[in-house]
Amino acid sequence: MTRNITFILLSYNNATTILEALDCAFRQTHHSLDIVVSDDCSTDGSFALIKRRIARDRGPHNVRAVRNSSNLGIVGNINAAVAHAQGDLLVIAAGDDRSHPERVTLLVERWEAAGSPTACVLYSDVTPIDSAGRPVEGWSERVARPPWTLERLAEGKTGPLGAGCAITRRLLTEPTPISPSVVHEDRVFAFRARLLGGEVLFIDHELVQYRIHGGISRLASANKMTELTTAAKTRLGRVIADARQRLADARSARAPKRIIERCRQVVAEQEAMLAMASGKQILTHALEAVRGDARASRMAMHLLRFARARFFQ
Repeated sequence: MTRNITFILLSYNNATTILEALDCAFRQTHHSLDIVVSDDCSTDGSFALIKRRIARDRGPHNVRAVRNSSNLGIVGNINAAVAHAQGDLLVIAAGDDRSHPERVTLLVERWEAAGSPTACVLYSDVTPIDSAGRPVEGWSERVARPPWTLERLAEGKTGPLGAGCAITRRLLTEPTPISPSVVHEDRVFAFRARLLGGEVLFIDHELVQYRIHGGISRLASANKMTELTTAAKTRLGRVIADARQRLADARSARAPKRIIERCRQVVAEQEAMLAMASGKQILTHALEAVRGDARASRMAMHLLRFARARFFQ
């Protein structure tokens, strides 16, 4: 059975790379591809570049470009794009990455081979590239592999890399709407897929050239105490919204008690570690967390990190 497939290209201040990303979308070998380019209120002229390129050459595909009137963030921009999408499966690409011409074709083949589940995340391996588009040697990270259990995804420590993902439309709305505050949408989509009885499927091919900009998660702290305070505030401020979303999803979907409990523990632990990142009343915050939902072992481990940073650095 032929399915409608949408390639969603997300743009935000990508003037130096968006045309390259758009050309990659046009070169996709999948037939009759629906392409939606959603610009999240860029201020660098990205949308004008997009419009000119589409007017000049769009290839054999159905292409539409839309621009948000205000900046909506990653989740808001995806939702804005999906409002214009026709596809049952949504292949997502960033405006600074490059997709292999066979990316959509291979993802669709894998999806259909699995029976086209309505709750599904598909993702591939990636090739890291730098700001100039050159391969990055010795990349310290690695795209995480299956298996993906609910317990593993509830922890939120790892998940499919969003840059290589495709999702089914259902995951945007079920079991609850996704909060605009969510930053790591890939950690939410994968959890939802398994929560709804669906699949998280991996293709062991490098189908995306993934641009490494030295983001927050990759910046080394100047010292261990800075890592536990200043850097932790930034990191935890970004991931707590994801953990809260997973907890809300687990409750709404009436997940097994052990999964809801794990989600509660993760939220409590992250909130405690964020409070501890102030560097004040560290022991008090840890004990209060343990009296709540946090795991004593996790809080003890975090206290040990502070002790080592303070006395052994």
